[in-house]
Amino acid sequence: MDITLKAGKQFTISGRVTDRNGKAIADIKVIAYKQPTGLYSLYLWMGQGVADSKTAQDGSYQLTLEEGKYDVMCGTTFIETFLGRRLTDIDVSNDMTLNITIPTPDEAYEVRGVIKDKKGRGINGAFVSAYDKKTGNFSLTISQRGIYLLVMAAGTYEFTLTSFMPLWQFPEQHIENVVIEGNTIKNITIGESDSRSVNQQGKEAIS
Repeated sequence: MDITLKAGKQFTISGRVTDRNGKAIADIKVIAYKQPTGLYSLYLWMGQGVADSKTAQDGSYQLTLEEGKYDVMCGTTFIETFLGRRLTDIDVSNDMTLNITIPTPDEAYEVRGVIKDKKGRGINGAFVSAYDKKTGNFSLTISQRGIYLLVMAAGTYEFTLTSFMPLWQFPEQHIENVVIEGNTIKNITIGESDSRSVNQQGKEAIS
């Protein structure tokens, strides 16, 4: 018996990617992802979505997707850190226009620190992401010998830490309401809820 799987109806998402001044951003990928799974951070880092498109010189892009809900992300890599914008819960049921404004390195701050376990050991290979739910601004990096560096625009972020290293496995951890308003040092101990951050002038960034 032959079984033929019928593909779902496809729609087009198109638009332009610009900076906050309206300048077109060319030659960067716009990637669509299905709704988050346990390996979401890994897929983001590797750029493995269900569809992608590179922007043209005028910043235009086009994606072809089946009906469903998606996250759409685009940005640039700066100092081994992804800096961009992540738009969530994009409901694709018709052709649509989606223009995207992304932050650029000249308007971003450095957030750095050490990720360690409760015994004080640095955790290597942890995915560290920061997402501002209000603006969609997003940053992602991987810790090296426990040290991480994020480049991100000012805002209030949720930090998510995920590890896929067998030796240092830990449950996904979320730290909410991390206010970034300048270059910031933020050390994180896995399993502790303390999420205080200190900027380079010594001011506590959150309470």
